[in-house]
Amino acid sequence: MARLFPKIDPSEIDNPGERKVAQALVSQLASRIEVFHGFHWLGASRKGTLVEGECDFVVLDPANGLLFVEVKGGSLEFNPDRMEWRRVLPNGEGRLLGKDPFEQARRSTHEIVDRIRGELPGNPEQVPFTYGYAVAF
Repeated sequence: MARLFPKIDPSEIDNPGERKVAQALVSQLASRIEVFHGFHWLGASRKGTLVEGECDFVVLDPANGLLFVEVKGGSLEFNPDRMEWRRVLPNGEGRLLGKDPFEQARRSTHEIVDRIRGELPGNPEQVPFTYGYAVAF
C-alpha cells in the first residue's frame, strides 16, 4: 500500500471523485510510493504577480519519478469546436468548467518541476527524474 499525505484515511476525503482516486492509488500502488493529496503551490503569473494553484494528487515513485493528477468527478462533456468542458448536472443542465482539466494538470506539473529545478545545484535544464501528468475522470 502506498502512503497518503496528509496521513488520513482516504474515506475521509470529501470530494467523491478524489476519494475514489485516493482509495485506488493507496490500495494498488507499492509501499515505496508516496501520494500527496491537495498539493498547494505558489507560482508567478504572466504579469509577475503571485498565483496560487493546487494539484489534486502528486504521486512520487522514487524509482520512476513524479505523476501529477487532476481529478474531475461526475458527468463531463467536451466541445472540441469551442474547446470547452462542461459538467452535466443531474437535472441535465450543463455548467461550464472554469478551467481545462488537462491545462490544470500541465500547469501544476510545470510549476512544481520548475520549482524543484531551481533548487537543484546549477539550476539544470533537465531534471534527473521522469515526470508527467494525467487527468482522472
